[in-house]
Amino acid sequence: MEDTNRKFARGMRAVALGTFLIGTALLTAYYFIGDKVLMVGYTYLVVALFVDVPFALIGLSDAIRYRDRTLLLSVGMLLLNIPAMLFYVWFAFMLMDTARITFSNSTESELTGIQLSGCSNYVIEPLQPGEEETVWVRIPHDCSLDLLYVIDGDTVEENVCGYLTNGMGAAMDYRIGGQNDSDEYVR
Repeated sequence: MEDTNRKFARGMRAVALGTFLIGTALLTAYYFIGDKVLMVGYTYLVVALFVDVPFALIGLSDAIRYRDRTLLLSVGMLLLNIPAMLFYVWFAFMLMDTARITFSNSTESELTGIQLSGCSNYVIEPLQPGEEETVWVRIPHDCSLDLLYVIDGDTVEENVCGYLTNGMGAAMDYRIGGQNDSDEYVR
């Protein structure tokens, strides 16, 4: 029976590591890609629960029955996925209430006095032509984002995003002084 328990313990550790790595990969993909992987993540969460919970229950039962410390440690490793999953869900919800915008200077001149207003107020350091800076904006309620900057002595105002709301989350590239596609920011 000891050989069977060791194989099962190795199997539980493999399941624990596999579900952790897949969950981490999905969170990373959500961070960089956005909503396109959200349904895959939700589906994976349910599948992982249906895989991990039976392994944990069987492993715990066998660990108690055979007083097997190796099985118990493997169950503990499997159960460590729970706090990791809770953190990943919290982080995903935080991203849903955040707009991540990379501003790039697409002009031939230095931009100064760069201010972002609307959902939150931010001051961006001067940008040389071709330079960029990423800003994380918390979306506290329904709001829009406007940009004010000085170029060659003239003050210019641009609308970055006309409407954001909680749970909408956005990841976008915004070319200051350039052509921007209004649909590119939707997460």
